Amino acid sequence: MILCTDLIRGRGKIDYVKVENFTSLSNEGLLLIQISNVGDVNSEFVCEISCDENILKIEAQRIFLNPNNSTTLQIPVFMKTTIETNNSCLITLVNNVGESLDHYTLNFSVYQLQVRFWLELLFNILA
Repeated sequence: MILCTDLIRGRGKIDYVKVENFTSLSNEGLLLIQISNVGDVNSEFVCEISCDENILKIEAQRIFLNPNNSTTLQIPVFMKTTIETNNSCLITLVNNVGESLDHYTLNFSVYQLQVRFWLELLFNILA
């Protein structure tokens, strides 16, 4: 009798990571992560996201991809503060047996649009 204990491991990669629509006055933005299955079997992946303390915890995302397919995760990101900050998130792609396949460190700044905010407020009061 032969026992096969070796699991078929998925092969994946992180294609790109970026943050959109983020200002500290809104306290939220959108994290975009494109992931590809570069293997030749259907595979399940987990995308783990670990950010600085200024950002609320982001839950890991499970992804199932067919061979040579990609998907773009759109994950809301929320700040704990309304001040200007420089931030960092580590994105790690893990396969179905917990092996790290790829990682990406995203650095981004959250800035205040105070001048625009006050001009809009003044315009609304005078209108």
